[in-house]
Amino acid sequence: MNKARSGRGRGANPGRGYGRQGKSRDAIGLPKRAGEVGACAELGNNMFTLGKDSKAKDADQFRKTSEAMALYIGTKYGEESAREFEQCAEFVHPIPAVDAAVTLIHGAKVLAHTTHITAKLTAMRLLKVQLHPRIPPRLRMLLKSFKAGHRRAS
Repeated sequence: MNKARSGRGRGANPGRGYGRQGKSRDAIGLPKRAGEVGACAELGNNMFTLGKDSKAKDADQFRKTSEAMALYIGTKYGEESAREFEQCAEFVHPIPAVDAAVTLIHGAKVLAHTTHITAKLTAMRLLKVQLHPRIPPRLRMLLKSFKAGHRRAS
């Protein structure tokens, strides 16, 4: 009588890959326990946990985790932040050197603009003084009540 073969192996060899052990979760960079998950979902399985036996594997996992974190930080917060993380040093922006001529030109532009605005304000105040007597008294009262209402509202 023929035995129907199932996909579970032959005779005393139960299942596929009998006699061979798969790579440990440590070696392929997965968390050591199923419940172990990092706080950041974007980093996925890149999580460093200190093992008991192999310092070489721990160092390799730490390197992989650091690279993944640097990539994540660079994507989320920018290249300078990633560089800070990789080098373990804060990036200090250099103070830009400003030419004296540029400072002088900028000061002249600011002075010209300030003078122009001051002249406009003076002209408008003078115009207001000249126009005020020409406004009819009734309209002046309406303007005054409008200004008072506007002040209370704000």
